[in-house]
Amino acid sequence: MVRKNSMCGKCAYTRIISKLFPANSLNMFLGTAVCIVLLSCSSGIRPPEIYSSYGKRNYIFWSETRILKWADFQGSTPYLLNNEINVIRYAEINRLNLFGPTGFTAATIFDKTKSFVKEEAQTDTRLLYYQIIFNIHELYTRKFRRHYESVDFGLFNLKSDFNKTKINYDKESYERTEQLKKESNDGENKKVISEWNVKIKSELDQLIHYIVLF
Repeated sequence: MVRKNSMCGKCAYTRIISKLFPANSLNMFLGTAVCIVLLSCSSGIRPPEIYSSYGKRNYIFWSETRILKWADFQGSTPYLLNNEINVIRYAEINRLNLFGPTGFTAATIFDKTKSFVKEEAQTDTRLLYYQIIFNIHELYTRKFRRHYESVDFGLFNLKSDFNKTKINYDKESYERTEQLKKESNDGENKKVISEWNVKIKSELDQLIHYIVLF
């Protein structure tokens, strides 16, 4: 199943509703009605700031059908002196009011203008290496989406949970990419890169339910 745009957070207000409404038939009906409203999530429309901040001219949203090519690495020297890939793991969570629905958006975005590889280093093996890095970041974006489908948060810990979870996944994705760099000799070891490609693709497939189209 492929989802469009953003994911929704799970809102946990059942205990609050039970306190607000005594257990007689009329109030149970009203309580159920309010509970349905509170448990509803935003429609998942992609926030306008993603369009304005990450236009397709300079950015690539992760997609199964759009792999990186050397023409995407458009960073210029002397701004970038070393080979570099720049990937943004965008994430935002919001609630319009205390009892309102929660909207969650996460995306993996390749920055063309801040990614650069010297021409003599532009091999098929190295291109796959950078694609795997892009895939690793997408893997942790999907884990973030999964978290907000299953998490049971209350009224006041929304932002704290978001910040803590984001820091954890940012750390994990960084550690995985550093491990790849070390084991592959920074994209030089073809055999290791091939093994990592299979492994990360397998992990992505396990989270295929959390693909989002942009």
